[in-house]
Amino acid sequence: SQEPVHFSWPKMCIFKWPLTYCYMGYCIGSKWWNKGITTEAVGAVIRFVFAELNANKICALHDTANIGSGKVMINNGMKQEGLLREHKVRKDGTRSDMACYAVLKSEWEAM
Repeated sequence: SQEPVHFSWPKMCIFKWPLTYCYMGYCIGSKWWNKGITTEAVGAVIRFVFAELNANKICALHDTANIGSGKVMINNGMKQEGLLREHKVRKDGTRSDMACYAVLKSEWEAM
């Protein structure tokens, strides 16, 4: 038997209808990092949002210290659009920059 993967998913924020864009977020326990699980799950959500909800753009943020999360976004066709400086306060009280990534439906369809 396989041990279950604990995944906090999905967090989708939709701001208006008809849907033109949305934000997504995710987290997964460190035990399951670097196994492709998050990349696969994010890809499935992107497919659903573009195909079923007909959104034009999906955005996501990641702490710049979390390189793996940035790779998940890049591996799913997202491109960095900006940097939010000292945007988040971590649990330890330090401030972190957040990288803003996004993918357009036309870019994703061309992949």
